[in-house]
Amino acid sequence: MKRAAFTVLALLLPLVLLGVVEGGLRLVGVQATSRTPFVPVPSRPDALALNPDYVARYFPAFVPAVAFTPFAAVKPDAVFRVVALGGSSTAGFPYQFYHGFPARLEARLGAALPALRPEVVNLGLTAVNSYTLWDLRRSVAAMQPDAVVIYAGHNEFYGALGVGSTVESFSDRVALKRLALRLKRTALGAAFDSALRNAGEAASDDRTLMARMVGDATITRDSDAFAAGVAQYATNMEAVLGTLTSLGVPVYLATLTSNLQDQPPLGDTPDARTAYARGRAIFAAGDTVEARAAFLEAKELDPVRFRAPDTLNTLVRTWSEDDAVTLVDVAAAFEATSPTGIEGAALFDDHLHPNAVGYDLIAATFFDALRDHPRLREPLADARTEPVGPRSAPIDPVEAAHVRLQLVQLLSGFPFDQDATPEEAAARFEQALAEAKAGPLADSLAALMLAEGMPMLAGLRHGLDHALAVGDTATALAYFRSALSWQPFNAELMERAVGHALSDPRFDARTLPIARYAATRTDSLYFHNALAAIHVRRGHTARAERFLTYVEERAPDDPTMLYNTARLLLQRGDTTAARGYFARFQQRRTAARPTSTP
Repeated sequence: MKRAAFTVLALLLPLVLLGVVEGGLRLVGVQATSRTPFVPVPSRPDALALNPDYVARYFPAFVPAVAFTPFAAVKPDAVFRVVALGGSSTAGFPYQFYHGFPARLEARLGAALPALRPEVVNLGLTAVNSYTLWDLRRSVAAMQPDAVVIYAGHNEFYGALGVGSTVESFSDRVALKRLALRLKRTALGAAFDSALRNAGEAASDDRTLMARMVGDATITRDSDAFAAGVAQYATNMEAVLGTLTSLGVPVYLATLTSNLQDQPPLGDTPDARTAYARGRAIFAAGDTVEARAAFLEAKELDPVRFRAPDTLNTLVRTWSEDDAVTLVDVAAAFEATSPTGIEGAALFDDHLHPNAVGYDLIAATFFDALRDHPRLREPLADARTEPVGPRSAPIDPVEAAHVRLQLVQLLSGFPFDQDATPEEAAARFEQALAEAKAGPLADSLAALMLAEGMPMLAGLRHGLDHALAVGDTATALAYFRSALSWQPFNAELMERAVGHALSDPRFDARTLPIARYAATRTDSLYFHNALAAIHVRRGHTARAERFLTYVEERAPDDPTMLYNTARLLLQRGDTTAARGYFARFQQRRTAARPTSTP
């Protein structure tokens, strides 16, 4: 008996010691920040944002950029909160996060729902897969989202902890990798992980992130690695969906799409290349249906698994049979919208990342799926999906140049040019940087960002100053919109942006989304008045009335509201009421701010 007790104590002693050490580390705050998914926004303790230090746990020597989409720590009743999960296509690559589909979805919801405040929080991260979604699932549920939208699966083989990845590829066992993530939530595990990352920072690597992530570049359909990758996706996603739906969170799960027509197989495999060549020949002969089938086969046979196999879409459709999971068929939308009926360069910038039109299409597809949400069913009953295109979020020149350079860097080496050495790929990129530095202002600014680390906001400010100096109002508004995404609480910048072209109806299409963005983030009535003025000018009387009513309930004698209400009533033919509001406006206009009358 004593021997048994001694044995038990001997076995428990290490656990007790670890517990004491863990408690001591937590008491003194070791790695406290890195163990928290969301942290307060500086100077805005009422708002939270995704924590870059927490995200570092997924990579040994690389921390992906995180989208700065802060959300209210205490969710207001008027907010309709959506959380977006996924990899780089959710993050918005090769664009900044404010041009990805989550931001475009928020813009669509904002345009259709003036009575609600849509809040789309983008948690998409480059080079992550279902393990990250599994790790974040409970934290996401704690955000009290009205909906979670998921576009994830392309990184299942080469993303962090993937079966073919170089990142923590110590086992194909899902349970072991989950255990590793659990341990990193402890102070002791987080401190150990941080020490390992710091030790690895000394090693330099000129290859692209895609090249660095690939550990197994030949994952054939009949291989154990392929089966393990699919099983990993299924196991993790079932846990994610189970956790969210059991807590009553509606999930909108998308099928995956990629470039079929204009992306040859990334692997040097004869059967994949033969299928792709056959697709090209059939397409040239005019049979787009058979050509698409051949292109799809080429993608499925491609052993370099950056594009998700169709097996994952089969799983997505199966899970969507659950009433709590809504299918968002992005793959079908891309096929239907592609000019040739085959997904290709018209909607993609590379092998799988959409271009601006493609991201808008994903946003539109999620928007249509959300029409059935209990909180949106009635207000969206008559709302139309806006035409697909980048007009809802015009790309500023610095961003456009930045995207071009990022694509040069991405496409210069492995896996797009497998014959190029890392040195040759780096030389091509350096040449592109040199040409950009000698080019127009936007190109040179983008080159400085990528070569010397100039912050994006600084580049946008330079571009904005130039556009204002030369009187290019349309471009200035594009810069204003981008800059506001980095400073979503800067009311002074918002008012400057909205006021810049508010009096000129030629720029209403660009001023309107900026005013809408500002109205959801501040308590200032200025932006509601601006929205009303634009809608009155465009003849959108019902929408104008909503904003004017909002202002009148809070400031019955606001001169701008009185003036715009008089204009609205005149449009409706109620001249008597219009005279009354205009008389009140004349009495109060001396008290109005000079800039408040659009």
